[in-house]
Amino acid sequence: MLTLGEPQGERREMTSTSTDILNLIDGFIDQISKIRTILKGVSISALILAPLAIVLIHLFLSELILSHFYPSHNQLTSHMPSTDSKLIQ
Repeated sequence: MLTLGEPQGERREMTSTSTDILNLIDGFIDQISKIRTILKGVSISALILAPLAIVLIHLFLSELILSHFYPSHNQLTSHMPSTDSKLIQ
């Protein structure tokens, strides 16, 4: 349907521009949706990995503190031969 005072070419150009804008907005919404999915995965993995990292750091630091203040509790050096015995021989 044609309206008076509006050339047909100008109407097609306006429709094309509107379609381009709608396609651009649709692509933007799709990208936001993909980013949202990725962020959900990152947050779930962070909820799983953060406690594991805290436990590992706690174990490492507690072993480090025990070996520093109580050398007899150091499991790594208790199984190794003493270097002092080599010096005496």
